[in-house]
Amino acid sequence: MGDTVSDISVADLDILKDVGTDMLSWTGNEKTEMKCKSHQEVTLEKLMKPGITKEILAKALFEGHQTVYSHCNTFDSSRFAMKKIMSRLISEQRSVVKLQQQVLDTQEQLLQKQTEQLQEMSTVVDTTVDNGIRSYSQAL
Repeated sequence: MGDTVSDISVADLDILKDVGTDMLSWTGNEKTEMKCKSHQEVTLEKLMKPGITKEILAKALFEGHQTVYSHCNTFDSSRFAMKKIMSRLISEQRSVVKLQQQVLDTQEQLLQKQTEQLQEMSTVVDTTVDNGIRSYSQAL
């Protein structure tokens, strides 16, 4: 839990961008080889078409394997970065809750002081009115 924001590098946060780019490149190459416009058009039937040679399939499989293998560590690093971020978020949320409790405590104290002041003012007003009535009664 001792992680700080500076412990999380830009590479940690941006690590999946490279994976996505590589995967899109690989699938793009695969679509081009099979003369497909979208990934929905890449079907088992098209993969087994006579024009798709064993060499083309082997090349696509090899590129896919290389792409996935080259990013195995990336996924683990991403998982670790996400754990650090989640841990930091939980820590920050605890700080917010603590500060909110302090605000509530302060508001409660302020309300209590205001209530006491109102009671004192009420006593002062009552005393002043009583004294005023006595003075008036004595004057008559």
